Amino acid sequence: MDTDWNLGFVGRNGRGKTTFLNLLMGKYPYQGRISASTHFEYFPFEVENPESNTRTLIAGLPPGAASWQIEKEVSLLKLAEDVLERPFSTLSSGEQTKVLLATLLRIIKEPNN
Repeated sequence: MDTDWNLGFVGRNGRGKTTFLNLLMGKYPYQGRISASTHFEYFPFEVENPESNTRTLIAGLPPGAASWQIEKEVSLLKLAEDVLERPFSTLSSGEQTKVLLATLLRIIKEPNN
């Protein structure tokens, strides 16, 4: 894989996408050898404390982006302006996904952050 690219791995449910990524991330025992010179991330990001304020929570997601960058992505995804000021757990599942997607999009657009 060319590490200058951002790559998404998509496919139908139950076809092994998560298993493959977990193997690449070294989470499962396996036989053979996997070598990679790049770091892999799983989306959606794991949310450790969903009771936290959304803005605070996403600031700790890898790798962090400036607040204004996330606000821009949230706006482009047509989320309510107050979504970042509410506890993450109070957001609908769609809002939660869009907030995490806004963080991911910021990472893709600015990979050196």
